[in-house]
This record gives sequence, C-alpha cells and structure tokens, in this order.
Amino acid sequence: MILPDFAYINLPMATHIIHLKPPFLIGRLYCCKSVQELQDELNKYYPKPFAQLPGFNIAIVQYRCLTENHITEENTKVINGMLSFFSAEKLIKSKNFYEKFKIVNNK
Repeated sequence: MILPDFAYINLPMATHIIHLKPPFLIGRLYCCKSVQELQDELNKYYPKPFAQLPGFNIAIVQYRCLTENHITEENTKVINGMLSFFSAEKLIKSKNFYEKFKIVNNK
C-alpha cells in the first residue's frame, strides 16, 4: 500500500495539512480576505517557512513538526508541496468558494 504524501486535518477553526513522510510537518492553511490580514497571520509564525498562492490571500505556514523542530530548506520544500496539494485538491475543485480570497487591486 502506497501512502500519499499529504492529508487534510479539518479542525473546527482551521484546516491543517500533514506531511505523511519525514520530517512529518503540519502546515496550517490561512485564507484571508485582505493582504494585511494574511500578513498579520504569517508574521505570528516568523521565521517559520510559508508558501503563498500567487494572486490569492491564501498561504500555508509551518505550524508544527512532529519530529525535530528545526527550520530547514527541506521544510520549505515540504510547505511548497503542501500548497501544490491544496491547489490540486481544493482550489481547482471548489473555485467558486475560493474566489473571495483573490487579491483585488482597487485603483
């Protein structure tokens, strides 16, 4: 049996994505209505790695590590993989829901 690389953990107030292989990271998904709101949330986790979906106020940040809690280049790659997983599994299948998190330029 082959395990997938990622899986969702849906909790009442947040969605998390877990990496099912070492280093066993848990990423937290943030969907915010404004750029400032997203930036405020990401600043809470600095210097932990994060990945932001281009054109959206959506990001995944390293929330926890189930093994060692070091920040490495590998962790950044895993977080980017989580973002790709989210894009393929949720964003494409539920475009209408995520439209409200698009970055809008008010000129």
